[in-house]
Amino acid sequence: MKNAKKDLLRDEKVRQAFAEIERTEAARFAALPDGDPSFSPDFEKRMDALLSSKTPPRRAAPARRRILAAALAAALLLILVIPFAVGNRGDGVLGEKIEFPASGGDDGISYRTKVVYDLAELKKQTEVKEVFIYSDPRETDYSVAEKLGFDRNTFTEMRTTQRYKEKNAMLFVDRFGCFDYSVESSVYKQYPYSDKESMEIARTFLKEHDLFPEDCTLWRISGQEYDYNSDGSARTLVGVTVSFLPAEVDGCAVSGAGIGVRINGKGEVVSVYYQNREYQKKEKAIMIPLEQAVRKCAYAESANLSEDIDAEKIVIEKAELMYYAQNNNPEITTMQPVWLFSGTAYDKNGQTAEFRSTVQANRY
Repeated sequence: MKNAKKDLLRDEKVRQAFAEIERTEAARFAALPDGDPSFSPDFEKRMDALLSSKTPPRRAAPARRRILAAALAAALLLILVIPFAVGNRGDGVLGEKIEFPASGGDDGISYRTKVVYDLAELKKQTEVKEVFIYSDPRETDYSVAEKLGFDRNTFTEMRTTQRYKEKNAMLFVDRFGCFDYSVESSVYKQYPYSDKESMEIARTFLKEHDLFPEDCTLWRISGQEYDYNSDGSARTLVGVTVSFLPAEVDGCAVSGAGIGVRINGKGEVVSVYYQNREYQKKEKAIMIPLEQAVRKCAYAESANLSEDIDAEKIVIEKAELMYYAQNNNPEITTMQPVWLFSGTAYDKNGQTAEFRSTVQANRY
Protein backbone atom coordinates (compact mmCIF):
# COMPACT_ATOMS: atom_id res chain seq x y z
CA MET A 1 0.00 0.00 0.00
CA LYS A 2 2.86 2.37 0.86
CA ASN A 3 4.51 1.65 -2.49
CA ALA A 4 1.19 2.29 -4.30
CA LYS A 5 0.86 5.61 -2.54
CA LYS A 6 4.44 6.51 -3.48
CA ASP A 7 3.69 5.69 -7.13
CA LEU A 8 0.56 7.83 -7.11
CA LEU A 9 2.39 10.71 -5.43
CA ARG A 10 4.69 10.84 -8.45
CA ASP A 11 1.70 12.13 -10.43
CA GLU A 12 1.92 15.93 -10.73
CA LYS A 13 -1.79 16.53 -10.10
CA VAL A 14 -1.70 14.37 -6.98
CA ARG A 15 1.32 16.25 -5.68
CA GLN A 16 -0.44 19.55 -6.28
CA ALA A 17 -3.55 18.39 -4.46
CA PHE A 18 -1.47 17.08 -1.58
CA ALA A 19 0.44 20.37 -1.34
CA GLU A 20 -2.86 22.30 -1.28
CA ILE A 21 -4.11 20.21 1.65
CA GLU A 22 -0.82 20.73 3.45
CA ARG A 23 -1.09 24.48 3.00
CA THR A 24 -4.65 24.47 4.31
CA GLU A 25 -3.67 22.46 7.39
CA ALA A 26 -0.60 24.62 8.00
CA ALA A 27 -2.81 27.68 8.00
CA ARG A 28 -5.16 26.02 10.46
CA PHE A 29 -2.16 25.08 12.66
CA ALA A 30 -0.84 28.65 12.67
CA ALA A 31 -4.23 29.92 13.79
CA LEU A 32 -4.38 27.54 16.81
CA PRO A 33 -3.21 28.60 20.32
CA ASP A 34 0.39 27.65 21.23
CA GLY A 35 0.77 24.06 22.52
CA ASP A 36 -2.12 22.64 20.50
CA PRO A 37 -0.61 21.47 17.18
CA SER A 38 -3.51 19.11 16.28
CA PHE A 39 -4.63 18.71 12.64
CA SER A 40 -8.27 18.49 11.68
CA PRO A 41 -9.75 15.14 12.64
CA ASP A 42 -10.64 14.22 9.02
CA PHE A 43 -7.18 14.91 7.60
CA GLU A 44 -6.18 11.24 7.22
CA LYS A 45 -9.59 10.29 5.75
CA ARG A 46 -9.32 13.06 3.16
CA MET A 47 -5.86 11.94 2.08
CA ASP A 48 -6.87 8.29 1.83
CA ALA A 49 -9.97 9.24 -0.22
CA LEU A 50 -7.83 11.34 -2.57
CA LEU A 51 -5.26 8.60 -3.14
CA SER A 52 -7.75 5.76 -3.52
CA SER A 53 -9.85 7.70 -6.05
CA LYS A 54 -6.95 8.46 -8.39
CA THR A 55 -6.78 6.45 -11.57
CA PRO A 56 -3.57 5.73 -13.43
CA PRO A 57 -2.52 8.58 -15.70
CA ARG A 58 -3.83 8.47 -19.33
CA ARG A 59 -1.45 8.08 -22.20
CA ALA A 60 -1.08 11.25 -24.24
CA ALA A 61 -2.72 11.03 -27.67
CA PRO A 62 -0.30 10.92 -30.60
CA ALA A 63 0.42 14.34 -32.12
CA ARG A 64 -1.40 13.49 -35.37
CA ARG A 65 -4.59 12.58 -33.49
CA ARG A 66 -4.43 15.76 -31.43
CA ILE A 67 -4.05 17.91 -34.57
CA LEU A 68 -6.94 16.13 -36.30
CA ALA A 69 -9.20 16.62 -33.29
CA ALA A 70 -8.35 20.32 -33.15
CA ALA A 71 -9.06 20.72 -36.88
CA LEU A 72 -12.44 18.99 -36.55
CA ALA A 73 -13.36 21.19 -33.61
CA ALA A 74 -12.42 24.35 -35.59
CA ALA A 75 -14.45 23.21 -38.60
CA LEU A 76 -17.48 22.52 -36.44
CA LEU A 77 -17.16 26.00 -34.93
CA LEU A 78 -17.12 27.57 -38.40
CA ILE A 79 -20.16 25.59 -39.54
CA LEU A 80 -22.23 26.42 -36.48
CA VAL A 81 -21.16 29.94 -35.59
CA ILE A 82 -20.18 31.81 -38.75
CA PRO A 83 -23.48 31.52 -40.70
CA PHE A 84 -25.39 32.65 -37.64
CA ALA A 85 -23.09 35.60 -37.03
CA VAL A 86 -23.17 36.76 -40.67
CA GLY A 87 -26.79 36.11 -41.61
CA ASN A 88 -28.61 36.69 -38.35
CA ARG A 89 -28.10 39.39 -35.76
CA GLY A 90 -30.83 38.36 -33.30
CA ASP A 91 -33.21 41.19 -34.26
CA GLY A 92 -33.44 40.22 -37.94
CA VAL A 93 -31.48 38.93 -40.90
CA LEU A 94 -28.93 40.64 -43.11
CA GLY A 95 -29.94 41.29 -46.69
CA GLU A 96 -28.06 41.57 -49.95
CA LYS A 97 -26.54 44.76 -51.33
CA ILE A 98 -28.86 46.40 -53.84
CA GLU A 99 -27.15 47.42 -57.06
CA PHE A 100 -29.23 50.38 -58.22
CA PRO A 101 -29.38 50.85 -62.00
CA ALA A 102 -27.55 54.16 -62.15
CA SER A 103 -24.36 55.60 -63.55
CA GLY A 104 -22.66 56.31 -60.24
CA GLY A 105 -24.52 59.38 -59.04
CA ASP A 106 -25.26 62.75 -60.59
CA ASP A 107 -22.37 64.83 -61.96
CA GLY A 108 -24.07 67.95 -60.66
CA ILE A 109 -23.47 66.84 -57.05
CA SER A 110 -19.98 67.05 -55.53
CA TYR A 111 -18.34 66.96 -52.13
CA ARG A 112 -18.79 70.75 -52.02
CA THR A 113 -22.59 70.41 -52.24
CA LYS A 114 -24.22 71.30 -48.92
CA VAL A 115 -27.01 68.94 -47.85
CA VAL A 116 -29.68 70.47 -45.62
CA TYR A 117 -32.48 68.59 -43.84
CA ASP A 118 -34.65 68.71 -40.73
CA LEU A 119 -34.31 65.24 -39.22
CA ALA A 120 -37.19 65.73 -36.80
CA GLU A 121 -39.50 66.74 -39.66
CA LEU A 122 -38.43 63.79 -41.81
CA LYS A 123 -39.15 61.42 -38.93
CA LYS A 124 -42.64 62.91 -38.57
CA GLN A 125 -43.36 62.17 -42.23
CA THR A 126 -42.47 58.51 -42.02
CA GLU A 127 -43.75 56.02 -39.54
CA VAL A 128 -40.88 53.58 -39.11
CA LYS A 129 -42.56 50.22 -39.17
CA GLU A 130 -41.38 46.65 -39.09
CA VAL A 131 -40.12 45.74 -42.55
CA PHE A 132 -38.96 42.49 -44.09
CA ILE A 133 -36.80 40.88 -46.73
CA TYR A 134 -38.88 38.93 -49.24
CA SER A 135 -37.32 36.11 -51.23
CA ASP A 136 -37.94 32.75 -52.92
CA PRO A 137 -40.38 33.91 -55.64
CA ARG A 138 -42.80 31.25 -56.83
CA GLU A 139 -41.91 29.73 -60.19
CA THR A 140 -44.40 29.90 -63.04
CA ASP A 141 -46.14 27.12 -64.94
CA TYR A 142 -46.00 29.30 -68.10
CA SER A 143 -49.80 29.25 -68.40
CA VAL A 144 -49.61 32.93 -69.34
CA ALA A 145 -48.55 31.76 -72.81
CA GLU A 146 -51.94 30.13 -73.36
CA LYS A 147 -53.76 33.15 -71.91
CA LEU A 148 -52.18 35.31 -74.61
CA GLY A 149 -52.85 32.86 -77.46
CA PHE A 150 -49.58 30.90 -77.67
CA ASP A 151 -48.91 27.17 -77.46
CA ARG A 152 -47.38 26.69 -74.00
CA ASN A 153 -45.22 23.79 -75.19
CA THR A 154 -43.80 25.52 -78.26
CA PHE A 155 -41.05 27.90 -77.26
CA THR A 156 -37.40 28.77 -77.67
CA GLU A 157 -35.54 28.39 -74.42
CA MET A 158 -33.16 31.21 -73.62
CA ARG A 159 -30.77 31.67 -70.70
CA THR A 160 -33.33 33.00 -68.21
CA THR A 161 -36.57 33.14 -70.22
CA GLN A 162 -38.76 31.25 -72.65
CA ARG A 163 -39.63 32.93 -75.94
CA TYR A 164 -42.88 32.32 -77.77
CA LYS A 165 -43.72 33.55 -81.28
CA GLU A 166 -47.05 33.37 -83.08
CA LYS A 167 -47.57 35.21 -86.39
CA ASN A 168 -46.98 38.88 -85.57
CA ALA A 169 -46.91 38.47 -81.76
CA MET A 170 -44.04 37.64 -79.42
CA LEU A 171 -43.85 36.75 -75.72
CA PHE A 172 -40.88 36.48 -73.34
CA VAL A 173 -41.58 34.83 -69.96
CA ASP A 174 -39.05 34.36 -67.16
CA ARG A 175 -39.21 31.54 -64.64
CA PHE A 176 -41.06 33.67 -62.07
CA GLY A 177 -43.89 34.62 -64.44
CA CYS A 178 -42.78 38.14 -65.37
CA PHE A 179 -43.23 38.74 -69.08
CA ASP A 180 -43.03 41.10 -72.06
CA TYR A 181 -45.71 40.76 -74.73
CA SER A 182 -45.72 42.67 -78.00
CA VAL A 183 -47.62 42.77 -81.27
CA GLU A 184 -46.27 44.29 -84.48
CA SER A 185 -48.16 47.46 -85.33
CA SER A 186 -47.76 50.07 -88.03
CA VAL A 187 -50.66 52.26 -86.86
CA TYR A 188 -49.63 55.90 -86.39
CA LYS A 189 -53.10 57.38 -86.20
CA GLN A 190 -53.61 60.36 -83.89
CA TYR A 191 -54.51 59.10 -80.43
CA PRO A 192 -58.13 60.11 -79.66
CA TYR A 193 -58.77 58.61 -76.20
CA SER A 194 -59.00 60.37 -72.83
CA ASP A 195 -57.07 59.15 -69.80
CA LYS A 196 -60.21 57.52 -68.43
CA GLU A 197 -60.91 55.73 -71.70
CA SER A 198 -57.27 54.62 -71.97
CA MET A 199 -57.39 53.17 -68.46
CA GLU A 200 -60.55 51.24 -69.29
CA ILE A 201 -59.04 49.81 -72.50
CA ALA A 202 -56.00 48.57 -70.56
CA ARG A 203 -58.04 47.17 -67.66
CA THR A 204 -60.43 45.35 -70.02
CA PHE A 205 -57.58 43.70 -71.92
CA LEU A 206 -55.93 42.45 -68.71
CA LYS A 207 -59.21 41.13 -67.29
CA GLU A 208 -60.13 39.35 -70.53
CA HIS A 209 -56.80 37.51 -70.39
CA ASP A 210 -57.00 36.84 -66.63
CA LEU A 211 -53.97 39.01 -65.93
CA PHE A 212 -55.42 41.83 -63.82
CA PRO A 213 -54.74 41.69 -60.05
CA GLU A 214 -57.77 43.15 -58.30
CA ASP A 215 -55.64 44.90 -55.67
CA CYS A 216 -53.47 46.90 -58.09
CA THR A 217 -54.11 50.60 -58.67
CA LEU A 218 -53.77 53.01 -61.58
CA TRP A 219 -50.49 54.85 -61.41
CA ARG A 220 -50.36 57.14 -64.39
CA ILE A 221 -50.84 57.58 -68.10
CA SER A 222 -47.32 57.85 -69.45
CA GLY A 223 -44.97 56.78 -72.19
CA GLN A 224 -46.59 58.97 -74.81
CA GLU A 225 -45.54 58.08 -78.34
CA TYR A 226 -45.35 60.84 -80.92
CA ASP A 227 -45.01 60.93 -84.68
CA TYR A 228 -43.92 63.94 -86.71
CA ASN A 229 -46.15 65.36 -89.42
CA SER A 230 -44.96 64.82 -92.95
CA ASP A 231 -43.62 68.38 -93.15
CA GLY A 232 -41.87 67.98 -89.80
CA SER A 233 -43.71 71.00 -88.38
CA ALA A 234 -45.38 69.37 -85.39
CA ARG A 235 -45.72 66.17 -83.44
CA THR A 236 -48.83 64.04 -83.23
CA LEU A 237 -49.67 61.84 -80.22
CA VAL A 238 -50.13 58.30 -81.55
CA GLY A 239 -50.03 56.10 -78.41
CA VAL A 240 -49.82 55.98 -74.61
CA THR A 241 -48.86 53.53 -71.86
CA VAL A 242 -51.19 52.92 -68.92
CA SER A 243 -49.26 51.88 -65.79
CA PHE A 244 -50.65 50.01 -62.79
CA LEU A 245 -48.92 49.80 -59.43
CA PRO A 246 -49.01 46.62 -57.33
CA ALA A 247 -50.73 46.65 -53.94
CA GLU A 248 -48.78 48.03 -50.98
CA VAL A 249 -46.74 45.57 -48.91
CA ASP A 250 -46.65 46.08 -45.13
CA GLY A 251 -48.13 49.52 -45.70
CA CYS A 252 -45.30 50.50 -48.09
CA ALA A 253 -45.38 51.22 -51.82
CA VAL A 254 -43.38 48.89 -54.07
CA SER A 255 -40.92 50.14 -56.69
CA GLY A 256 -39.68 47.94 -59.52
CA ALA A 257 -42.94 46.03 -59.95
CA GLY A 258 -46.21 46.63 -61.77
CA ILE A 259 -47.92 46.36 -65.14
CA GLY A 260 -47.72 48.56 -68.22
CA VAL A 261 -50.14 48.41 -71.17
CA ARG A 262 -49.36 50.24 -74.40
CA ILE A 263 -52.25 51.34 -76.64
CA ASN A 264 -52.10 52.68 -80.21
CA GLY A 265 -54.29 55.26 -81.98
CA LYS A 266 -56.87 52.62 -82.94
CA GLY A 267 -57.38 51.56 -79.31
CA GLU A 268 -55.45 48.30 -79.77
CA VAL A 269 -53.13 46.90 -77.09
CA VAL A 270 -49.75 46.51 -78.78
CA SER A 271 -47.58 45.59 -75.80
CA VAL A 272 -47.75 44.57 -72.14
CA TYR A 273 -44.99 44.36 -69.57
CA TYR A 274 -45.88 42.44 -66.42
CA GLN A 275 -43.43 42.61 -63.50
CA ASN A 276 -45.32 41.12 -60.54
CA ARG A 277 -44.08 38.21 -58.43
CA GLU A 278 -45.36 36.12 -55.55
CA TYR A 279 -42.68 35.85 -52.85
CA GLN A 280 -42.89 32.80 -50.59
CA LYS A 281 -40.33 33.70 -47.88
CA LYS A 282 -40.50 36.64 -45.48
CA GLU A 283 -37.84 37.48 -42.87
CA LYS A 284 -37.50 40.49 -40.59
CA ALA A 285 -34.95 43.03 -41.86
CA ILE A 286 -32.42 44.91 -39.73
CA MET A 287 -33.09 48.60 -40.39
CA ILE A 288 -30.45 51.31 -40.56
CA PRO A 289 -31.40 54.58 -38.78
CA LEU A 290 -33.02 57.30 -40.88
CA GLU A 291 -30.27 59.75 -39.90
CA GLN A 292 -27.63 57.39 -41.32
CA ALA A 293 -29.49 56.99 -44.60
CA VAL A 294 -30.15 60.71 -45.13
CA ARG A 295 -26.47 61.55 -44.62
CA LYS A 296 -25.47 59.41 -47.58
CA CYS A 297 -28.43 60.09 -49.93
CA ALA A 298 -26.86 62.96 -51.87
CA TYR A 299 -23.78 60.90 -52.72
CA ALA A 300 -25.56 57.62 -53.45
CA GLU A 301 -25.28 56.02 -56.88
CA SER A 302 -29.01 56.53 -57.39
CA ALA A 303 -28.88 60.30 -56.70
CA ASN A 304 -30.43 62.24 -59.57
CA LEU A 305 -31.17 65.85 -60.53
CA SER A 306 -33.94 66.68 -62.98
CA GLU A 307 -31.92 69.52 -64.53
CA ASP A 308 -28.30 69.88 -65.57
CA ILE A 309 -27.05 72.18 -62.80
CA ASP A 310 -24.08 72.25 -60.44
CA ALA A 311 -25.82 71.91 -57.09
CA GLU A 312 -24.48 74.23 -54.42
CA LYS A 313 -27.15 73.15 -51.92
CA ILE A 314 -29.70 70.34 -51.68
CA VAL A 315 -32.68 70.61 -49.34
CA ILE A 316 -34.12 67.21 -48.43
CA GLU A 317 -37.88 67.73 -48.05
CA LYS A 318 -39.36 64.24 -47.97
CA ALA A 319 -38.41 60.71 -46.89
CA GLU A 320 -40.50 57.67 -47.77
CA LEU A 321 -39.97 54.08 -46.69
CA MET A 322 -40.81 51.63 -49.46
CA TYR A 323 -39.89 48.27 -50.97
CA TYR A 324 -37.53 47.90 -53.90
CA ALA A 325 -38.02 44.96 -56.25
CA GLN A 326 -36.03 44.22 -59.39
CA ASN A 327 -38.58 41.91 -60.92
CA ASN A 328 -37.33 42.58 -64.44
CA ASN A 329 -34.15 40.67 -63.57
CA PRO A 330 -34.75 36.93 -62.96
CA GLU A 331 -31.29 36.58 -61.42
CA ILE A 332 -32.29 38.84 -58.49
CA THR A 333 -34.72 37.02 -56.21
CA THR A 334 -35.19 39.40 -53.27
CA MET A 335 -37.33 42.42 -52.46
CA GLN A 336 -35.85 44.71 -49.79
CA PRO A 337 -36.73 48.00 -48.04
CA VAL A 338 -35.31 51.34 -49.20
CA TRP A 339 -35.54 55.02 -48.27
CA LEU A 340 -36.67 57.31 -51.09
CA PHE A 341 -35.52 60.90 -50.50
CA SER A 342 -36.70 63.88 -52.52
CA GLY A 343 -36.18 67.59 -52.39
CA THR A 344 -34.83 70.61 -54.25
CA ALA A 345 -31.32 71.41 -55.46
CA TYR A 346 -30.06 74.98 -55.94
CA ASP A 347 -27.07 76.23 -57.89
CA LYS A 348 -25.18 79.45 -57.09
CA ASN A 349 -27.43 81.45 -59.42
CA GLY A 350 -30.64 80.27 -57.77
CA GLN A 351 -31.64 77.87 -60.54
CA THR A 352 -33.40 74.80 -59.14
CA ALA A 353 -33.82 71.14 -59.97
CA GLU A 354 -35.76 68.28 -58.43
CA PHE A 355 -33.62 65.92 -56.37
CA ARG A 356 -34.31 62.21 -55.85
CA SER A 357 -32.22 59.47 -54.29
CA THR A 358 -32.83 55.91 -53.14
CA VAL A 359 -30.82 54.43 -50.25
CA GLN A 360 -30.98 50.85 -49.04
CA ALA A 361 -32.80 50.82 -45.68
CA ASN A 362 -31.64 47.47 -44.33
CA ARG A 363 -28.25 46.14 -43.29
CA TYR A 364 -26.41 43.70 -45.55
